[in-house]
Amino acid sequence: MGKVYTGVVTMVLLLIAIPGWGQRFAAIGDFGRVGQPEQDVATLVLGWNPEFIISLGDNNYEYGQASTMDQNVGQYYHSYIYPYTGAYGATSDPQQNRFFPCLGNHDVMTLKGQPYLDFFTLPGNERYYDFVRGNVHFFVLNSNASEPDGITSTSVQAQWLQQQLAAATEPWKIVYQHHSPYSSGDRGNDKKLRWPFRQWGASLVMAGHDHHYERLLVDSLTYIVNGVGGDDVIGVKKLQPYTRALYALDYGAMLFNATPQSLSMQFYTRTGELVDAYTLQKEDPLPISLTSFVAKRQGTEVVLRWTTATEQNSRGFGIEGSPDGLSYHTVGFVPSQPGSSTSTRSYRWTNNTPGKVGWYYYRLRQEDEGGQFAYYGPIAVHFQGLPAALNVYPNPFDQELTMEITSVAVGLAMLTLTDEVGKVVWHEVQTVVAGVNRLGITPPLKAGQYQATVRMNGHILRQLVVKQ
Repeated sequence: MGKVYTGVVTMVLLLIAIPGWGQRFAAIGDFGRVGQPEQDVATLVLGWNPEFIISLGDNNYEYGQASTMDQNVGQYYHSYIYPYTGAYGATSDPQQNRFFPCLGNHDVMTLKGQPYLDFFTLPGNERYYDFVRGNVHFFVLNSNASEPDGITSTSVQAQWLQQQLAAATEPWKIVYQHHSPYSSGDRGNDKKLRWPFRQWGASLVMAGHDHHYERLLVDSLTYIVNGVGGDDVIGVKKLQPYTRALYALDYGAMLFNATPQSLSMQFYTRTGELVDAYTLQKEDPLPISLTSFVAKRQGTEVVLRWTTATEQNSRGFGIEGSPDGLSYHTVGFVPSQPGSSTSTRSYRWTNNTPGKVGWYYYRLRQEDEGGQFAYYGPIAVHFQGLPAALNVYPNPFDQELTMEITSVAVGLAMLTLTDEVGKVVWHEVQTVVAGVNRLGITPPLKAGQYQATVRMNGHILRQLVVKQ
């Protein structure tokens, strides 16, 4: 397992420069429900022309039946499945399976997943298995309680994983399953599945089940939740302290690129919007030791200070800022002090850009003379900002309604519509950022008067609305 780096520019270059089989693949989760969302995600994924596709489970809604398997899976991904004998087109070319799913809870509702096992041809016992592509060794687990070899950290399945991870020699070892060991959703955080993945040698752990996208860092190991491949998108319940990126507004998929030294990952929405980009590096190309990084607000200014214990071939430090902790842009640069050093060096930079409200995030991008870079942070500073507010329009409304929510900080918002007798007729949980957030909804309501309520960050906001 290597150190962590991130940077969209690095990702884009990798898309062009990576040679060879198995270096480029896609990941989808909770996708197998016929409809426009699955079609849109499949169009996105197939447009990338990945070498192969992995699935994080729930391939076949609603009950994992043989009668729905081809329309839910084969219709969209038959060109990656081998052998494929369904009705939607040709099998994988070259004639080698390039679709590697795992069992989800919906897949095992019929005959403990037998239609899934009959449809796919997979390695090993097919319930859990491993395979190698290029620089990546994949370990696919069955996290369903019906697994005869167990799902605890001392089970037969876990012992198999520990042994296989120890024997693997590939640079990257990716473990994936359906249920999430850690998640901000209401379904994840399954403690039985919190195996010692990092100690056993895993580089990355991925899951679905919760219907949002999330990247977490737990005990120096990156976890991914990716469950927005086609079934309903579901908002999160409680933001985890481990969360580093989160998205719960639309469908999407992940694109990966691997080299012997790096594993890059990107999450895109079905419209092609890049939401999150992250890279794992196998070794540290930057001989620098950062010993502190702090931020202090002074009125409308922010003073950043950091110190290093050692520096060699360091060009300097880019300062990047973000209003939401997800999308960053460069706001400054501080050159390194001349020459190499093995003693303490101190740096200071002041941001006096006006207009910051609520929480604002900063991180350092340390660059060496050869163009390599690494990130430190982020750290957050809070500014006084716009008061919390709710504006719902049009009012009256016909079908679609816009909820404009002004939040003083990043957090979770519980949204409800109640009728005239106080019954909740619609609800949703959404992540909000500091500032104005706009959410378009189409609640299935009868004509009448309703109360829109938003609960977030200790505030309760209400407005009466009328459905025509």
